[in-house]
Amino acid sequence: MMSKIDRLAGAFTAHVAIGWPASSSGAQRVIMVVYDPSDERALRKRSSFSPKVLELPEKAGARSM
Repeated sequence: MMSKIDRLAGAFTAHVAIGWPASSSGAQRVIMVVYDPSDERALRKRSSFSPKVLELPEKAGARSM
């Protein structure tokens, strides 16, 4: 069974991997991540859900469509 943190990180990674439409502007390329404050440390410890990934989704495997 996957942990809550694994499920959250997996969902984020899958969503980011879809990519952005080429016609979308930078202002339209926003992802809001909602999670319990008590889970923040565990999420930040994961390399697949680090603040750098949040700031640079293209580096996490995202691509423009």
